[in-house]
This record gives sequence, C-alpha cells and structure tokens, in this order.
Amino acid sequence: NRVKYIIMNNLFIFITLAFISTTSVMAKEISISPLVLYEQANAPLVIDGVSSGYKFGIIGVSGKLYPNKKNNAQIDVGYAYVPSETVTFAGITFKGPVTGLYFSALSKYSFKNFKTSNLYFEQSLSHRNLQANNLSGERNGKILLGTSSTIINSYDALFGIDLSTKLEDGFSVAAGLSFWSFLAKGTATNQSNTINAWKTIKTNGIDPLLKVSFQKILDHKKLNTDLQFRSLYSKFNTGIISVNLKYEYLF
Repeated sequence: NRVKYIIMNNLFIFITLAFISTTSVMAKEISISPLVLYEQANAPLVIDGVSSGYKFGIIGVSGKLYPNKKNNAQIDVGYAYVPSETVTFAGITFKGPVTGLYFSALSKYSFKNFKTSNLYFEQSLSHRNLQANNLSGERNGKILLGTSSTIINSYDALFGIDLSTKLEDGFSVAAGLSFWSFLAKGTATNQSNTINAWKTIKTNGIDPLLKVSFQKILDHKKLNTDLQFRSLYSKFNTGIISVNLKYEYLF
C-alpha cells in the first residue's frame, strides 16, 4: 500500500546516508547520549470494537553524527516498559504489563541559512514493537488470560525553522506529515483453555505532526528536549504527545 511504499523508499535513503556517514566518522563530530522518551495518547485507541490505552516510557541510547554544518544524522534505540495497561476486546477488559522495543533513524538538512536562523527539512523512520504476554481479565466471575502485540511504523517528513544562530541556546519549530501503519493482535482464553478468542487489526493513515525543540548549550555537552504532537485522527479519535530528552556528550 501507499504507506509501505513510502517507508521502504525512504529506508533506502537512510541506508545510503548511514553508509556515507560511517566512511568519514573518524574525521567528523559525533555525539552519544542517554535517551529518555515518554509517549501517551490523550484518549484510548479505539477501532473495530477494540480499545487500548497507549502510554509507555523508553530508556535507551542515541547517537548523532554531524558530517558538515548543513547535515546531521541520528539513530535512537530504546527499551519500552509500562507497568500496567488496559486492553478491551470481545467485551473483556484486560490489564497487565507491557514491554517493547523502540528504534528511530533521522536525517536533517539545512537548505537555507540566514543571519539569525535557518530553514531545514527533517525526515525520520520509527518502529515501535509492544508486547503484553501476561494480561488478565474476568467475565462472569471466571478468570481469563490474554496477550496482545502492537506494531507501529511511521515515516515523518517535516519542514522547520531553527533559531539557534540568534539565541544563546537552541530553539526550533517544525511541522509536517506522518505516514504511519498500525498492526495489533490480541488473544483471550480461559484457564482450562476451552474458550478462545482472537482479534487482528491492521490500518494506516496520514496525519499532521508538530515538533518543538529546545537546546541548552553547556561545556562540551548539549541538553536537548523535543516536544511532539502526532495526530492519529484520520483513523483514531486521538493523538500522541511525546517528550524526548537527550544529554549529548560531544567527541
């Protein structure tokens, strides 16, 4: 479909960029930073009779490369965890912990520089794989067990303005579109395994995206904060708010 084509097409661009970057990494500025990311939908994700909460925290590592003044590339990898999440399907409400993996690859190109600011284009690919293998629920006084799996892939393209050249610390605003796909699977069974239910949901959408970034410059260090709102209103009656913190160590 259209979303898969866009994601795969731009994956080639990222692979090419990564290859070019690694050939000159020893001569360019790089940074490594711990990553802390929190995401939460402002309402449950509801589609085709299934309702699921969406919130999780991520701890990981981020690497950034600055080949020149106009370009930079970034890769984030993290582990996600939620102590308790709610999933409802087949008329049953389940609760339990959720774990997962997070991956993101980003490239940024400044195409127009001014004295006090610059204009840039940013694109990124992200992958979220969330698993809940120990859900529990109840119906008619009987304990039920459940599992769920959720995969969210997205390609984001944004245009923004960076005021870092004017301000002592960094500040930028960007807006664009997110091309995303959503795949969720759920199962439910009783303790004697005589009753089974399952559900699979697959959908995709194109929605607006807004991103505001702050940067505090320290001695050989940068504290970066990204605030982002990702709309999902094309298919879900909600959006996702995320807060991303990175503390860069420059080498």
